Amino acid sequence: AIETGPNGYVELLLTPGAFLRVGTNSELRMTSDGLADTRMVLARGTALVEADEVINGSHLELTLGTTSVDLLKKGLYGFSANPPDVRVFDGQADVISLSKSRKVGKHDQILLANNTNLKKTGFDMNQAKTDPLYVWSETRSREESAQNQLVAQNPDGYYPVGGGWFWDPYVDYYGFWPPDAYLW
Repeated sequence: AIETGPNGYVELLLTPGAFLRVGTNSELRMTSDGLADTRMVLARGTALVEADEVINGSHLELTLGTTSVDLLKKGLYGFSANPPDVRVFDGQADVISLSKSRKVGKHDQILLANNTNLKKTGFDMNQAKTDPLYVWSETRSREESAQNQLVAQNPDGYYPVGGGWFWDPYVDYYGFWPPDAYLW
């Protein structure tokens, strides 16, 4: 289980290339945490999944109430538990309720409350981009990209300018350097 308070955000690496970011006042449970089968339930609050890569044959799913959402392609997906809704900023997903299934794609939204037909609508991208979770997630993506570029430019050794996750090709694993302790 992951719970956040009024000032908390959480980022979790789900699979190589897929990040879960949970917003404030949220609760999410992992029901399956395998690399090939990752399933989550959003009980409260908001979440974003940024899937830079969806590995063929893997299963990445988030459930809201009695509706599950299978992420089929790389993209950015937004979820809210109250009222329950699914937004696809980019990518493609399969929304599956107890009686119906519908594919949704780029700029589609499905409001799940009292929507037995899973009717799709659009949403205002400019307004969605002002959401605090979206803003935080966009910042995290930029920071991760910058750290990856730093490591790629220094293949024989890396010289961190701050904290973050780093890939160590010599021992074949990721390491974390805290921002306040250079020698850790």
